[in-house]
Order: sequence, then C-alpha cells, then structure tokens
Amino acid sequence: MTDNVPENTLANLPSYEGRIAIYQEKMSVFRVRITGIRVGGVHLSATIETLETTGLNSRGSSWSIGAHAGVLTIKRDYWAASYAGWQLFFNPAVIQKVLDIVSVLPPGKTYRDDYTTRPAPENSRFVSIHSPGPCARELFSYLNDRQLVELRDTP
Repeated sequence: MTDNVPENTLANLPSYEGRIAIYQEKMSVFRVRITGIRVGGVHLSATIETLETTGLNSRGSSWSIGAHAGVLTIKRDYWAASYAGWQLFFNPAVIQKVLDIVSVLPPGKTYRDDYTTRPAPENSRFVSIHSPGPCARELFSYLNDRQLVELRDTP
C-alpha cells in the first residue's frame, strides 16, 4: 500500500464511525464527530460534523474530508492528510486537554477572539489578525506538540 497507511489499517477505518475528535485545519479547531467513513481502494473519505463546543469554532454544519493513502498518516488516535492540512485527534485525553485550555475564555468567546487585531492597511473595512493571546498560543502549541508525539510514538 504505502509507507504511511498499511492496507489492513485502511480496512479498519470504518470502525471509527461516530467517534468524537478534535479537528484542526490550519488555524481552525473544532470538536467533531466523524461519520460516513468510506474507503475505496487507496482513498479515504468521511463526513465531519461540528459539535457545539464552548471556546472552539462551531460552524454548526458538516463537510467532507478525504485523501489518498499516499498523503495520509493514520495512527491509532491520530489521522492527518499532509497536503490538505487537516488532522484529527481521537485520544480522549487530548480532547479533554483542548477543552481545558479553552475553558478559561469568557462565555461566547473562542480562541480566535484571543487574537489582537488591527485595521488591514489595504482595506479599512477589514482587520488583520495580529498576534495570538495566551489561550490561542497554548492551544496551538499543545496541538503542535501532540502532532509530533503522535507521529513519533504511536503505531
């Protein structure tokens, strides 16, 4: 199959149906439920359903993700598609730590509100994200560290 995803691993992915995870794509972080997992040959596709979560993004919607096995990394508690920039953390301890990090935010605020902004020089109707506050820094630092741990330590 590929170095990243053995064939028997792809065959086991439907067992993740309904599991809760932390989904990160670039600077967006959601708590999600994964459904509609389909494995066709060397391709994975699934539906991501956002779950309302204080402190995290909540689109209140669902969307599809997918990737070819050649760009997938699949571990017991971690999936990632390198070219697409998304990753899923299934470990309950990781999910709880993310929830703990954002729990310090005031009601109705998310980690994205923890950034300072300034007017965008090219268009006065918009602002640009300037620098992350302590909650956003801790959240992304933790997820980056977890990514390295997952890639290094787990089968």
